[in-house]
Amino acid sequence: MLEKKPFKILVGLDLSQMDMHLVEYLHTLDRLFEIESVTFLHNIKLGELSRELLSSGVLKKIYAKIKTDLQNSVERAGLTFPYRVEVQMESLSETAFEQVYRKDKYDLLILGRKQKLNGNGALAYKLVRLFPGATLFVPETFRTPIRVVVEAITFSRYTRSILGWGTWFRQNQRVSGIKHWAVHVSKPFYTPFMGTREMEQVIQMDINKKKEKWQSLAVGSEDLEIISAQDQNISSTIQKYLSQKKADVLILGVKSNSKIRELFMGSVANELLQYPSNVCLLFVKPLL
Repeated sequence: MLEKKPFKILVGLDLSQMDMHLVEYLHTLDRLFEIESVTFLHNIKLGELSRELLSSGVLKKIYAKIKTDLQNSVERAGLTFPYRVEVQMESLSETAFEQVYRKDKYDLLILGRKQKLNGNGALAYKLVRLFPGATLFVPETFRTPIRVVVEAITFSRYTRSILGWGTWFRQNQRVSGIKHWAVHVSKPFYTPFMGTREMEQVIQMDINKKKEKWQSLAVGSEDLEIISAQDQNISSTIQKYLSQKKADVLILGVKSNSKIRELFMGSVANELLQYPSNVCLLFVKPLL
């Protein structure tokens, strides 16, 4: 289980309108957790610069200009915890994030999840898999303060980590009133040739089996709500549940892989990232 401790956070900035939304969200987190420090990181992608901009003199000016602008923007936000702004110059931004992480291990990576703003999120898709720790995707349409946290239970190697982060929210919480919901989507296999009664029996058997597993996990008094996807996919069922509960944060597991070219994270994670939503998505990795 994750231990109660101050957060060390890494925030990715891309010089877009999303940056200030991410900085603002840190105020929300600061009201819930003790933040040890935050590093704001932007990478100047050398591969996207024209040849005349690659001379050392010009690069130094670009570097100085970007760092000064970012420092001024962050300073205006009035953050109350220690922070620093770091600018890297790498051909691949994921390389810059990896280098910064190696120098100073972080508990959480925060990235923008653009809803109405321009951006395809390609880098975010890579980083959520490559980053060794948890990654929080924050939409510019986020709601504050955080009132409802949902834990998506899969009964897989991610479950302990999901529960650990849920507990971390509770233990570090500086204010009361946040509701926590643990949910599992039942989607057992059944053939289209089955009758309605047979399908209902298969679904009920799966629900009963998952209830037994939940009890065996010895997670205390926390209740698990098991819902049936029926003819919908899992991601659509989760989205409907999040809407019903008016959730602000969803905690779920995501596949990890060290290969930069592989972007596959699992269909549920991919679909949730692509679905327009005001909910922040906290992707966690299995506990070692």
